[in-house]
Amino acid sequence: MSGPRVTRNSREYRRLRVYTWLYSISAAIVFCVLFFTLVYNGLRVSDASMAPFIKQGDVLLLSRLSQVFYTPSRGDVFAFRDSDGEIYLGRVLALPGERVASSGGQIYVGGVLLDESAYAPGQCADMEEFTLDAGVYFLLPDLRPLSAFDPAPFQVSYNHLVGRAAFRVAPFSGMSIFLKNP
Repeated sequence: MSGPRVTRNSREYRRLRVYTWLYSISAAIVFCVLFFTLVYNGLRVSDASMAPFIKQGDVLLLSRLSQVFYTPSRGDVFAFRDSDGEIYLGRVLALPGERVASSGGQIYVGGVLLDESAYAPGQCADMEEFTLDAGVYFLLPDLRPLSAFDPAPFQVSYNHLVGRAAFRVAPFSGMSIFLKNP
């Protein structure tokens, strides 16, 4: 059976296979572009301020949906934009309306010692107690400054939060999901 009908059908099936592959590849590209523009942002960590939990050179995916569907909670790692437009990583230590102070190298929130033994290897410089305004979070890197510092840049408005760290995608050996930070 190698008549003209078989040849015509064979050519038509080949053409349809090519269209199917082109459609599938195009749909995958559109999905990836939308996914990584609307849902996740990539961020390469440029410093060691979150070590040892997040190392310099790690590539993180930040959840943009956390701006809409998620309220930051204590211990979450967020990227935030400072007044100069630079993006930094920090861990949420205090929530809006809470009092924050540092004494003897330890952070106190609402007068209660914050247990940071799981992620902050060092101590923090002393700070006078202050109260966070509504819609403002207090974020600090895990490697804290030992000398006196101004806590104002670490008081971050909700509008300046870029996204919550959701995945570590590089290096391959360190891939992980940040479901619940320590």
